[in-house]
Amino acid sequence: MISKARLETLKKKYCELIVKKGLNFEKGRIVEIAADIDQPDFVRMLVEECYKLGARRVNVIWTYRPIQRTQYDKTSIEELTKVYKYQVAHYEFQAKELTPRIILESDDPNYLAGVDPDKIAKTQEVKAAVRRPYRDIMDKVETPWCIACVPSVGWAKAIFPNDSSEVAVNKLWEAIFDCCRVSKGDPLKNWDNFNKDIKARAKWLNSLDIDYLHYKSKNGTDLKVGLTKHARFCGGAHDSVPGANLYNPNMPAVETFTTPDCNRIDGIVYSSKPLCNNGQLISDFYLKLKNGKIIEVKAKKGEKLLKNIVFATERTRYLGECALVPYNSPINQTGLIYYKTVFDENAACHFAIGSSLPTTYINVKTNNNKELIKMGLNKASSHVDFMVGTKDLDIVAYTRKGKKVQIFKNGNWAD
Repeated sequence: MISKARLETLKKKYCELIVKKGLNFEKGRIVEIAADIDQPDFVRMLVEECYKLGARRVNVIWTYRPIQRTQYDKTSIEELTKVYKYQVAHYEFQAKELTPRIILESDDPNYLAGVDPDKIAKTQEVKAAVRRPYRDIMDKVETPWCIACVPSVGWAKAIFPNDSSEVAVNKLWEAIFDCCRVSKGDPLKNWDNFNKDIKARAKWLNSLDIDYLHYKSKNGTDLKVGLTKHARFCGGAHDSVPGANLYNPNMPAVETFTTPDCNRIDGIVYSSKPLCNNGQLISDFYLKLKNGKIIEVKAKKGEKLLKNIVFATERTRYLGECALVPYNSPINQTGLIYYKTVFDENAACHFAIGSSLPTTYINVKTNNNKELIKMGLNKASSHVDFMVGTKDLDIVAYTRKGKKVQIFKNGNWAD
């Protein structure tokens, strides 16, 4: 176990990393932190770090998951799907101020187990649709945001069920520090080096001018994924808007990602890790696609929830992200399933159901959804990542000039 003194030292380094490399916001900005009440001392440290970097004000939005669970249990779906003026006013404020945001995740992956999936899906769908126009405003100018994780007892016990609460939380802190490049050396320099390496990888992929990728693995995955000329591969710090500060939206991060052509994806793809969505688990599932559209889904656990995600709207039946992550990534080498997308997506190649990623767009001058979709850029109210990488996954790129390039071999980069 990490000693108390060592733990406090690493927490301070982690706070500094999240604020300086995660957000990297300009002085004088209002910053927002969304967090559960599991780690109030850590949130206090984050607030202090934001002020050190020159924040004008730091607002903290607290959540308590047991209350949220009670609300789902006791509140009617009619009430849950109402969006009040004060909620819209919050979105308007974020868009007007271009508020940099830190989202701290720590919830128990099973905190909504047993809640009607229809209730969750419809509530999330309505709120996402209302929020989307304001997020589009913020995305257009690359307003910084960063998702990072801190332990809660419930989350730690889900990963380390045989340990005491204290030991489980300590182990999870250690895993977070290791995966986020905090434990060894200077975390800030570690992330500078990571960003340099991942940018070089993305540059190489973009130079290939790939028409489509062919995924194959022994679990049954056999999928052809078309790529659009209107998107590029990205990774590490976001840099798509000239003049905007570089920031790292996910901690940890390993992925090199792009937006696929949502109209040119065909075949079948199997999940390789459980998907935790809104406090419920989905596992052992597959999706079948034809001409980009998801036409069939099956899951051994959580099938109803999966169907609610996929069939929520017409556009959630399409994919919006294609991400490449080697099987030997540091996160996967821990041998743990984290039940948190921000961790598990960086342990394996993954796709996302739903909306495409504006940070990948190139030569796109329209905000019209129909025009974007025609260009292969899906627009939806949600974006849900699911993991497909395995140790035998092969990915072959077919370029627009007719060349064949092995991208992944046996789960890892082929070069």
